[in-house]
Amino acid sequence: MTKKILLIEDNNDWRNIFKSKLAENGHSVLTAEDGQSGLKLAEKEKPDLLILDLMMPILDGKSFLNAIKKIKTLRNIPVIIVSNIADPEIKIGSEGVNDYLIKTNTSPEQLLKSVNRALEKT
Repeated sequence: MTKKILLIEDNNDWRNIFKSKLAENGHSVLTAEDGQSGLKLAEKEKPDLLILDLMMPILDGKSFLNAIKKIKTLRNIPVIIVSNIADPEIKIGSEGVNDYLIKTNTSPEQLLKSVNRALEKT
């Protein structure tokens, strides 16, 4: 079954690499370049999973997480953080965060495994 994934990533290269891997494995992938456009797209499309960078323009990842907690239709969507910064305030299992991957240490295959694990729980 095809799942709808929203990938919110400001870096074009990372966005394309991750989108390609997920799409070639049967997922429908929507993308946004910043947290604000990602939030609007999430509200419109109601994805099955969110993949979120933390360091982004306009609305950063932590602010995005805070915003979706206040939106009834989005607050229970699983989130995978993929970022180059480790933020000790964000914990796996809290705020809907299913996994926290460090981008430079994560292959597209590892992201796909994390996505599949998170989607199995939905």
